[in-house]
Amino acid sequence: MKKYLFSIFFVWMVVFTGMTIAEEPAASPATVSPVTKSFFAESSASVDKQWIGLYRKKQLTVKTEYPTLRRLAAQKIAIHHQTTMQSVWGKESQPIYAWLEKHPVFLENFLLALDGKNDDIPAAMQIVKHLVTKYPNQVEEYPDLTIAIAVVWDQPEMMGRGSQRQFNAADPPDPANYEDLFLYYTHAKSPYKFRMQTLPWEVLCYVVSHKTSDAERRWAFATYGNNIKKLGEKYHDVPYKTGNPPPLAEKPYTLSNMKQYGGVCTCRADFALALCRTLTVPAFYGGAGFPKYYGGHSWIMWLELHDIQSNSFRFTFENCGRYSNRKDYVSQYKSPHTKQEENDGTILLRFYRLGVNISAARHSEILTLMYPMIVDRMQPSFQEQLKLLLDINAVSPGSPYVWKEIAKFSRENQFTKRDVPKILQLYSQLLNEFADSPNYLPPLVSDLLSASEIKDQREKLYARLFAQLDAKKRPDLILAAVRDFARAELDGNNEDIALKNLANAALKYYEEASLIAPVLNMIEQIVENGKKENQNKISVFYTRFLDLVLKKTSLPKDYRLDMLKRANACFGKYNQSDLQARAKSEIQKLEQAQPK
Repeated sequence: MKKYLFSIFFVWMVVFTGMTIAEEPAASPATVSPVTKSFFAESSASVDKQWIGLYRKKQLTVKTEYPTLRRLAAQKIAIHHQTTMQSVWGKESQPIYAWLEKHPVFLENFLLALDGKNDDIPAAMQIVKHLVTKYPNQVEEYPDLTIAIAVVWDQPEMMGRGSQRQFNAADPPDPANYEDLFLYYTHAKSPYKFRMQTLPWEVLCYVVSHKTSDAERRWAFATYGNNIKKLGEKYHDVPYKTGNPPPLAEKPYTLSNMKQYGGVCTCRADFALALCRTLTVPAFYGGAGFPKYYGGHSWIMWLELHDIQSNSFRFTFENCGRYSNRKDYVSQYKSPHTKQEENDGTILLRFYRLGVNISAARHSEILTLMYPMIVDRMQPSFQEQLKLLLDINAVSPGSPYVWKEIAKFSRENQFTKRDVPKILQLYSQLLNEFADSPNYLPPLVSDLLSASEIKDQREKLYARLFAQLDAKKRPDLILAAVRDFARAELDGNNEDIALKNLANAALKYYEEASLIAPVLNMIEQIVENGKKENQNKISVFYTRFLDLVLKKTSLPKDYRLDMLKRANACFGKYNQSDLQARAKSEIQKLEQAQPK
């Protein structure tokens, strides 16, 4: 167990700090600056010892200890990256050190913003050095904006304007660089200025990630700057046009040209995204690839900000251009910070937690980073670990890390029969905390409800999840969760319950053409490997399923044909000759039918 926990701690250090096995050598005390002296005065082990002290005193989750925890976590990163810091920032004679000495909170937040796995850390440090050295007063006034620019613009080659190449459009002239945007946003007037001064860097990453030129920014302000409410709806200001060549072929891919000449959904999304970010609206590109039976699609999502305070903000999550009836279009896009794929559910949860209390959300994140080290060093009991995780979660509810760890306890059989009331309480809390960001629920529920002590209640508990996801109109998540439930029931030799729930889900969500195949695959595998009497049940199921699919003529023809062929094969395998003949007849009619 101890060896396992140590490996968790090592993984944390790799992800959090980018640590490799070969640590950076310690800097010579004679060459470090005053600010780095304060950070390097103690060893990494000494910093861990202070964390352990706070744990023993039960002060980790005390709100007033957040500044101390932030300093310790940042110090850990600085110790690891001290050689890089000195290489980029120079010796103590450099002006940046005197400025950082007076602004330690900025330094701590910047170090904690660095993603050791995905950021180009020297490049981010170089951006900070340049901005602090050249514009110290503006950095002091806009600290989170500076951090956002540093962690987004560390890899500017990853930043482009969406589908420009798709339309054979020319490059826009005079693209912005990070310094252009920094000066642009720091010279903004109210209400734009207040946004850029007050929103956390985590949100501002979704504002500063664009290369819109000065001329385009001026055009955007002249055209739309008087009212930025529901700005994403300007998606529709781009006329929907197709053609060969495309309307924008060989024309500069600028905002004004997009609006004048038009394009397809990707062009509309590019326009709305650049427009929103130019006018200080945090925005996201919504895009789905090409799910089976349908083409791809692009839309725009954004935060409609209603109330911004020094440590909180309220918002609604808006979208424009998304097909409300296409649940298989799940948005996937690259984070402007990490450059890794994420979806709207992931980011929505992050912003909900920040919106309630920025400091508390960051406090909670630091605590989750500490947790493996504390468990490794202190070897707390299962109940003590559970309490610590719940205390961490209470600082800022809805921590995915916390709930993964709690759910893992169930998967590893740490709960006992006397813990059943606690499991049920945790389940209710889990559904409540992730009600508005349900993407996390299927895997978390699968683990939490894997405890053998609640096997008799599992079907009823999953029914609550299905109802909650159905209310949120997320059949994609329901069809994933029902497979998890079926696997759990099969492990308990409850084949009939597994089949019943899979069949009910398939019949209810038969219209989800791109999502239904894994459920049907699972039904067929269970019947093939299970009880012989279920062979008649699958024939009854497919008869009902085909009745629904064939009557819904708006479903793609290819989908209806595939379902007929799948059922036909099943009828043949289990010697249902009459049903097989009917299926073959329907296949022939559909193949010969002329498109409307």
